[in-house]
Amino acid sequence: MISKLSIMEAGLACLLFSMGFLTEVPAFYSCPSPVLPTGTKVALTESTVILTCGEEERFVNSTIEWRFNGNKKILKDKRSTENKNVLVLQSITLKETGIYSCYIDGELIDTHNVSVREALQKPSVSCYRRSPINKIRCEWKLSKKWPYSIRASLVVKKGFSGLPSEYKCRYYELSNKFSCIVNHTEEDDILYFVKMCVTDGYTTESSKEDMLSSQRIIKPDPPENVTVNPVQNAPQKLNVTWVYPRSWWTTFYRLRFQIRYRADRVQDFTTMPEVLKTSCMIDDAWMKFKHIVQVRGMEEFRYGTWSEWSEEVSNTPWTEPEPEPSTPQYQPFETPVTTEDLEVYNTDGVTCRTVDCNENSGRTSDVFSYRNQPACSSVHLLDSRNYPNSHHSSVHLSYQQVQLDFLHPSSQADGASV
Repeated sequence: MISKLSIMEAGLACLLFSMGFLTEVPAFYSCPSPVLPTGTKVALTESTVILTCGEEERFVNSTIEWRFNGNKKILKDKRSTENKNVLVLQSITLKETGIYSCYIDGELIDTHNVSVREALQKPSVSCYRRSPINKIRCEWKLSKKWPYSIRASLVVKKGFSGLPSEYKCRYYELSNKFSCIVNHTEEDDILYFVKMCVTDGYTTESSKEDMLSSQRIIKPDPPENVTVNPVQNAPQKLNVTWVYPRSWWTTFYRLRFQIRYRADRVQDFTTMPEVLKTSCMIDDAWMKFKHIVQVRGMEEFRYGTWSEWSEEVSNTPWTEPEPEPSTPQYQPFETPVTTEDLEVYNTDGVTCRTVDCNENSGRTSDVFSYRNQPACSSVHLLDSRNYPNSHHSSVHLSYQQVQLDFLHPSSQADGASV
């Protein structure tokens, strides 16, 4: 359960900050400096390093020679002319890490082990909990890949009177960040003071001291399995569903959710009112346009902050399908057609024999007209150029076949019914 005492304690601290009584978190820990090997001198890139060779008064009439890793030619442009026993290395680089030795009249006098390092990035720590029952996770994301190994630890003090405790941090190469886990229980609702220490074994850097409330840093992971589906017969609706993130391990505490969406051609999102359920209906979607939808979550009673938005999911509202063109259905004659029932018309080399539709025939049919010439729906087509004397005693034909044959008369075979 969320403690009212912890909320009051956090509220009091925030009040002191807002009124100016606390301008910064009091220092409670100093990061230790690394123990260097004997004779090692650490220098940051682009800095100036001064190396001495014994006592100056000893070498008034002597010849002094400096060597870098045993090679004396490399140091010609780096040697200072002000003092014979002093070597000045200006704007030093990482390549100048090594052993610097000075010789007097051929005799080795001094050796300096110089380690050149890039200045460590100053860590910036952000802490959060994925749910009210989760431990505290503090992270620092580096701005770039580091050229050599570094280590990080988080120093934590519980409350104003607690003693500092150190937590080792783990480095994740893929995301280039350090992550530290702080033990915390649901009932342990107090203020925390945190500070991160970073070292490469030669230099040390630290973050500023920060104060946080275990309840105010609750930040869920984004909702998962977000789906967007059209609604049947509703051209302006989209049904959005999702599930709780897997890291929200509790059913006692709930989340509230917020949905935002936009049509594909629009830049700005429309944000919907918050809901406690895991579904929502968009009622004003643009017809026939794809829509992009995202969902985020927050603790039900607004402890902590909103999660990040979920990944974008898209879909298009329901669209009424285009009607298919209807094809009229006609029944063929059920009785045979004889040659006595046929009348012949010649049209552009195609012989068109139509059924006699007078009242004496005793038959009824739909009348088809070709080039303003009356005709019945049952016909037989022949190419008069190839089959001038063809006769047929009986055929069964339909109106639909007549249409096709008048469009493509050359495709008919001898004596074929169309």
